[in-house]
Amino acid sequence: MNTRNRILASLGAMALMVSTVLPGLAADTTVNANAVVDVQVKGIENGTVSISISESDEDTFDDVTYNYTTTTPSYGDFVVTVTDQRGTAAGWNVTLQGTNFERQQNKSVGQDIAIGQLGLIPRTPTRVSNAGTTPVAVNTIGSMSTSPNQFWQANSNQGDGVFQTVVDGTLTVPAGTLVNTYKSTITASITFAP
Repeated sequence: MNTRNRILASLGAMALMVSTVLPGLAADTTVNANAVVDVQVKGIENGTVSISISESDEDTFDDVTYNYTTTTPSYGDFVVTVTDQRGTAAGWNVTLQGTNFERQQNKSVGQDIAIGQLGLIPRTPTRVSNAGTTPVAVNTIGSMSTSPNQFWQANSNQGDGVFQTVVDGTLTVPAGTLVNTYKSTITASITFAP
């Protein structure tokens, strides 16, 4: 190869190197690649919403001594637990109602204690399990009734998991209530969106 061809070949190679290097020295260029990743979170098979109510381990309702002139309070508490396994956080609504406190022995004398004599004050609800937002919308029920009383509500984006609240109750036993055992059934009901 003659000198002229070597010079031309060298110049051509340098021009190729310059043209290869110059784009890298120009303004930054960004190239993106995207991938769509789908993850489907499926509900628990037969996932349900349930409710339970029970006397707490802390305290049962106090016995009272007969008093013919003064009303006497009986204090106690119970626990309301809601389990929502649907995985939708669609919310729910709890109501409470009760029967009158009926005499258990010698039902021919005396009177039952009206359910309206029972007042309920809920404590702050707590999460038992799951990562759902704790529904804190609970209502004091000054006087229970045999009809449903609005008690606890989980709005949308709340109540997914297991939650409970302890409910403090005061039963005002009227003066002159005869010696007997009186029982009431408190019913907790839950409604929810599908």
